[in-house]
Amino acid sequence: MKESYSNQEKFISSLLIFVFIFIIIVIAVLAVHYSGILNLKNESSITSLTDSASESFATYPSDFSSTDPLQTASQSSEQTTESTKYLPATVPTYIPPNSTSTTKTTESKNTEQTTKSSQTTETTQTQETPPADQPQGGITAEDITDEKMEELITVKYLDIRPSYSRRGPTHKRGKLLSVDNIVVHYVANENTPAKNNWNYFNTQTKTAVSAHFIIDMDGSIIQCLPLDEVAYAVGTETGNRTSISIECCHPDETGVFTDETYESLVKLVSWLCAKFDLTEENVKRHYDYPQTNSSGYVWHKQCPKYFVDHPEEWEAFKEDLYID
Repeated sequence: MKESYSNQEKFISSLLIFVFIFIIIVIAVLAVHYSGILNLKNESSITSLTDSASESFATYPSDFSSTDPLQTASQSSEQTTESTKYLPATVPTYIPPNSTSTTKTTESKNTEQTTKSSQTTETTQTQETPPADQPQGGITAEDITDEKMEELITVKYLDIRPSYSRRGPTHKRGKLLSVDNIVVHYVANENTPAKNNWNYFNTQTKTAVSAHFIIDMDGSIIQCLPLDEVAYAVGTETGNRTSISIECCHPDETGVFTDETYESLVKLVSWLCAKFDLTEENVKRHYDYPQTNSSGYVWHKQCPKYFVDHPEEWEAFKEDLYID
């Protein structure tokens, strides 16, 4: 009985010691909590964080910084929301101090490159676009001066033979009444040079046939008649006495001209139009002069053959003329 009481007494004594120690721990915790020691440590940490944030946003507007660290800590949530709306969506939270100048430099370089690219494009377009007064054929006013054409043309008049190729300036029907049209022909004698066709005109005794000019396949030109005399080329009296005729040599039966013949033809027609104040509407093909035979039948000579067979090429030729 006595031993039982001793065990009970030891249990109560241990319980009281435990309760006492628990009470002391609780009192110590409360004392630390209400003494403010933890708050001072937190405030020190918050101040350090706020100073770091202020340095990070030093290059942005004043809305990103605060002069009161405690106020920054207490309003951290509001400031984070407020500052976010000033930052572009692609800019990170931390912006290096030199980022603004780097961005401006990049924009400046991009602008400069765009400007140079634009200038290059304009230069290229300017070089590729011919002047407004220059036709597609590339003939200019400088190419058809009297001096330039004298270098291109060899004057070799046909002999005066009133019944055939040249009646001469004193004949009553040997002078032009006017120059209303420039007429283009082809010799219809493939791969023959200009001098051969000149000889044919000068020695023909069966019919009257001639032209004011013959353009060779190499681009050289022979002038057969003065520009105020009649050539027998168009096939009608009125046509002969109101036009200047140009015969062109050609290498084959298609009648197509060489590049050299074509270029000289463009120059010669352009020069004559300038001399007689004519337009492209006054430039004709032999084909454009209808003829009537003894039976009253109206027909058109297929001359110059290539331009008759390809009317679109004839229109392109007229566009190549330089007519001021």
